[in-house]
Amino acid sequence: MPASDSPAAARPRRHRRRFGGRAEAAPDYQLIADASPDVTTVAGTDGVYRHVSGACRRLFGWRPEDLEGTAQDSFAHPDDVALLRATRNSALANGAVFTVTYRFRCRDGSYRWTEATCSRVDTGGAAFLVGAVRDIGDRKEMEATLQQQAFSDPLTGVANRTVFMDRLRQGLRRLEREGGILAVLFLDLDRFK
Repeated sequence: MPASDSPAAARPRRHRRRFGGRAEAAPDYQLIADASPDVTTVAGTDGVYRHVSGACRRLFGWRPEDLEGTAQDSFAHPDDVALLRATRNSALANGAVFTVTYRFRCRDGSYRWTEATCSRVDTGGAAFLVGAVRDIGDRKEMEATLQQQAFSDPLTGVANRTVFMDRLRQGLRRLEREGGILAVLFLDLDRFK
């Protein structure tokens, strides 16, 4: 049997490098990529996943083969599909790196907030989008908490002075455009204003 037909020849070669004076096997980069906190994706210009790293199982419950061959849009929340398409088309047109925040559908049917950073790569006469998708659910919860704290009274939970002044300005502008009446009611409840 010729050497090229042997089972060992059919397996990918594990290169050996010299580190510190001794030969060591090259690292298994696929294993390393699958352990990444981000999901690495490769999609065609049509938005169909060509490759998805194994990290998608840990983050979203999907096996890579569940996503590969399927459109990115089918895993995005229906309210986020238009944004995802527009961002993808823009990146393909101008070749810039882009970041988009959208909700990704998990295997259990729930949605998680994600942030995808992608760039266009041209190889073999074809264009692809290579991306890193990360779960940003904790960050979104913190943003919502901070927003509530910024715009509501911590004791009562009602809108604070900042929100009141904004609504008053909006009302005055509407009054200038459309006419009508604007009223402000001030209540004093046992010295609580």
